[in-house]
Amino acid sequence: MKIRKVVIQNLNSLRGQTEIDFVNGPLAQSDLFAITGDTGAGKTTILDAITLALYGKIHRNKEVKEALSYGAIEAAAGVEFETAQAIFFAAWSIRRTRKQLDGNIVGPDRELSMWNEEKQAFEIIAEKVKEVDAAVEAVTGLDFDRFCRSVLLSQGDFAAFLKANEKERSELLERITGAEIYSQLSIAAFEKHKLEAAKLADLKKEMESLKLADEATLEAWHLEREEKTRESLALKTVLETLRARLQRIEKQNDLAARQKSLDAADQLFAAEQLAAQDDLKKLTRYELALPCSADISRLDDWTQRLEALARELESLTGFIVEKETEKALTAEKLQESETQLQVLEQDQIKLQPLWDETARLDVQLAEKKAALDRQQQVLNQALAELEDSQKQGAVLQERIEVLSQQIETAEKWMAERLIWEELAADLPEIELRRDQLRDFTKSKAELDLKVKATQKELNALQAEVAGIENTTSALRSEIEGLQQQFKAGSPQKFAQSRNELLQLLVTEIQELNEETRLLKELSELTNSYTKQLEELSELEERVLHLENEEEKTNKQIMSSLEVVEDMEERLAFKKQVYADQLLIANYEKDRHTLKEGEPCPLCFSTHHPFHQGHHKKPFVDQAKQELDAAMRQYEILHKEQRQLLLRQNEIATQIRHLRGDELKPLSGAIEKQLQQILEYEDKIARIAPEWADANFALSRSSLLQNKVAAMQEEAVIKGIQAEKLAKVNAGLEEKEQVLYEKDKLLSERITALRVLENEQQNALTQLAEMEAKLSEVQTASVLLLQKYGLEFSAVTASENFDALRKRADTWRLGKEKLVSTQNDRDATRREWQQVQKQTGQLKARFEQLHLVCQTEQTAFEVLQQQRTAILGDKNPLQERALWVEKTETRKLETLALREAFNTVSSALESYSRLRESRLGEYETLRQKVLELTASLTETATKAGFLSFEALRQALLSPEERDRLEALKKELEQKSIEIQEMKKSLAEALAQVKAEGEEQADPAALQAEQAEKAALYDTLQQLIGGLNEKLAFNEQQKNTATSLLQIIQDQEKELRRWAKLNELIGQAEGKKFRVFAQSLTLQKLTALANQHLLRLNGRYLIRKRGNEDLELEIVDTFQADNRRSMNTLSGGESFVVSLALALGLSDLAGRNTTIRSLFIDEGFGALDDNSLDLVVTTLENLQASGKTIGVISHVKAMKERIATQIQVKKGGNGFSELVVVG
Repeated sequence: MKIRKVVIQNLNSLRGQTEIDFVNGPLAQSDLFAITGDTGAGKTTILDAITLALYGKIHRNKEVKEALSYGAIEAAAGVEFETAQAIFFAAWSIRRTRKQLDGNIVGPDRELSMWNEEKQAFEIIAEKVKEVDAAVEAVTGLDFDRFCRSVLLSQGDFAAFLKANEKERSELLERITGAEIYSQLSIAAFEKHKLEAAKLADLKKEMESLKLADEATLEAWHLEREEKTRESLALKTVLETLRARLQRIEKQNDLAARQKSLDAADQLFAAEQLAAQDDLKKLTRYELALPCSADISRLDDWTQRLEALARELESLTGFIVEKETEKALTAEKLQESETQLQVLEQDQIKLQPLWDETARLDVQLAEKKAALDRQQQVLNQALAELEDSQKQGAVLQERIEVLSQQIETAEKWMAERLIWEELAADLPEIELRRDQLRDFTKSKAELDLKVKATQKELNALQAEVAGIENTTSALRSEIEGLQQQFKAGSPQKFAQSRNELLQLLVTEIQELNEETRLLKELSELTNSYTKQLEELSELEERVLHLENEEEKTNKQIMSSLEVVEDMEERLAFKKQVYADQLLIANYEKDRHTLKEGEPCPLCFSTHHPFHQGHHKKPFVDQAKQELDAAMRQYEILHKEQRQLLLRQNEIATQIRHLRGDELKPLSGAIEKQLQQILEYEDKIARIAPEWADANFALSRSSLLQNKVAAMQEEAVIKGIQAEKLAKVNAGLEEKEQVLYEKDKLLSERITALRVLENEQQNALTQLAEMEAKLSEVQTASVLLLQKYGLEFSAVTASENFDALRKRADTWRLGKEKLVSTQNDRDATRREWQQVQKQTGQLKARFEQLHLVCQTEQTAFEVLQQQRTAILGDKNPLQERALWVEKTETRKLETLALREAFNTVSSALESYSRLRESRLGEYETLRQKVLELTASLTETATKAGFLSFEALRQALLSPEERDRLEALKKELEQKSIEIQEMKKSLAEALAQVKAEGEEQADPAALQAEQAEKAALYDTLQQLIGGLNEKLAFNEQQKNTATSLLQIIQDQEKELRRWAKLNELIGQAEGKKFRVFAQSLTLQKLTALANQHLLRLNGRYLIRKRGNEDLELEIVDTFQADNRRSMNTLSGGESFVVSLALALGLSDLAGRNTTIRSLFIDEGFGALDDNSLDLVVTTLENLQASGKTIGVISHVKAMKERIATQIQVKKGGNGFSELVVVG
């Protein structure tokens, strides 16, 4: 795989879009390049862009959304790369919603494209995140982790690996190679073995707890169950016969009670009929008067209409008088307004010439004023420019003096410090010595601390080992005492272990508790059975009551249907009467919608004299009230009918719920109750005690209580014994576990003690080597500091080095400042001369403009005097507008008065015509009232009423009429109900006589039934108990068979995991991890030696002896001398660690050829010779056909590598990329 191009947009400090081309330009000419720039400039962001485009991740474990540049609304990264198959382009991008800085970050969006040679363009082959990940891994042969290890070399991690101790070396190698899985596998194997062993132990305990009956016992149970079943069937037939006889006796008693209630109801009904005679007579008179109610309502309406017409005629007469007076006043005002209008029009003709002349002068004055203002503005601007030029000249003169003084001071300061000029050449060496001194001092301090810490750990371990040995001895003594105590309190039962003995006790207690539970359940079932019989009797009584109520409701429904039909006819008549009256009332309503000049929809007249001033309200007659009353009565009757129908459905539903459906067995509550009673009898039969006591069936309650108490007492005693033994056993197990852990801990601590002793010896050797290096560096530092008048000491070394750096910087800045100040003074002098020349020109221009302004001001004042003489300060346009407004107002007033006069005249004529029309209507309606009154009087006499008023009084209010009709219907309904009840009772008595009356004593029958039921319950309990025993035994037998197979399978599974645990399992995961790391390191060193031969040719890497993770270096130039990795110099360490990183790249890349590599490591701690070795090594690596990018800010590295990607910081906190070569 080779990277061809990288595209970056708004990532971290790299703002904007940037492209790095490895195919064209300087980067194509050299396979070795450097990525340079200050710390924090954004060098590593280039690597972030590569991993983002390919895998959507950042190799520094940073959140990808944090890569968006500050202030940007979108970011993107793209990589064009080449494999053996084709050329591809991977892209990644994120953006903010709504393209606003405060929008949420959405995405990322990713895609992978492949180059099409025919179309000469990239074609997208994957767009979804998962699809892109899979496609990138397929075409490159690398996932994200292997890409980072193959392309982004971990040379720095291997450099730390070479110097680390055994523990740190294991952790570093695991992180570098990504081999965490081996620790996880080791721990998982240990935990899985432990889990499978626990499963097997639980299964064996479960098998031991099962109890099975022998064959003889099983046969006896079967024979006993058959005998008891035969006896139970015979008793069940006898019980059903007794239950039927008792029900017949109960039915005979119920019919006698119903006969007594019916006689009382008949007497009460006769009294109610006598009390209602007067009310029924009122209802009869109302029915005689009802045919005349419509004519009476019509007469009342006509009478009200006559009264309304009389009031309207009176109102019209008043309106006519009022309009005649208004007409005279309007004519007088019209004549006065026309005279005033003529006077205004004559005055306007005289003033028009004066207004025109004044307006002309105003226009000339405005033009003169505008020109004068513009001239004054130019004059003010010229004066401001002159003053600014004079001030600028003074400021420049002052600056020249200040700069001359600064130059003199700077030249004097530099003459006193000429020796500082040589610091620029000596500083690199001084800084190198400073860094070496710091690093060596730090290393020595760390080694000192390590020696002291290791010694402290040795002392602590030795003390801990002694303490653990004392603890284990005491634990063994305590365990022996607890074993004796457990043996003394154990029952005389055979068991292979303490846990088995405790399980036997628990099983025995559980059996006692189960027998106690069965006895309690038997007592509860007996009480429930009695209760079910009582509920069955209640349900049968409820069905009988509902059937009677259903018959009564059916009769009420038939009666209500006739009443509702009569009421519907009455309601239709009331609606017709109301519609006739409403049509008349609507005439008044439509009057308000009429408009003068538009035709009336009734008479088509365009003149409407009663449209205004007629305040008669619409007439609403008694028909509306009667209609509402009839509607309410109809709704009440209809509601009562619906309620009766609903009640009929409810009763039918309840009866069906209780009796059920003939086509559906067990669908009714009564049948269900009978079924529950049979089920209770079966349950009682199944729950039979294990003992066969002859007196148990006769005195069940007392025997049950005695057995329950005895079993509970025995269970409590055995529970206390089991609890004591369990506590002793728990203490034993706890002590044994503690002893096991202490023995294990003692073995581990002894091993750790031997390891610490070896580490202490190695640390002392390294400390001696570091002290020698530190002494050499201190000698070189003394010579350098003496040249500049400073003395070297370990305390002030850092301060002295910093002081020299500050002196060099101060000298450089002082020299740069002196040159800058001199240039600034020369430029300021030239600028001052230009300003002086400009000031003279501005002064002459100002004087000329001032003279012109004075001339213009004089001409303006003369024209102003002429205008004032004509109209003063008044505005001619405003004066003319006011006069025109007066004239127009007067014209409008005159026109309005003329229209008002015409309107009053027209209204007066309309009211007169309307008055004549209403007089004719009044006479016609009065005649109709007289004729209808005479007709009603004659009808009342024929109907038997003394007068027309008596006929009117016979009519009832809707409420009173409804009450009387309801009373009549209620009496009729009660009569029907009583007759139906008598008929039903007679039929029931006849049926009882036909079936034959039961003469036996109910108490004797009930006693016999109770005795038989008790005997039947006892038999059912015995049968149920036998069934439970047989079923439980069969279940236990099946469970034992299945459990045996499961145990065999589990033992096989445990053996498999035990083998794996023996090979790799450990609680901490170290066993398999160290073994796997040893193999990985062996393969890694073989690959690294191949690279090391090409890069250097002198050194080889070897594993030391039998140690898993210990490496040593072989120097082939010194007769294959073997030495520790700690003896390598900085440059040699770089070469070896780079070879290991390249080996890891080959190992991670597998079959993928990696042709683009990046090294993101610091080189600041290397001296010149080491840097030469590093650069030479990289050049040798370049010769192998790989493109190598080195990220560094070391000056020497920049000078040795000509082709560079320079990351330059800007003043706004962002950086830009520049490719040079």
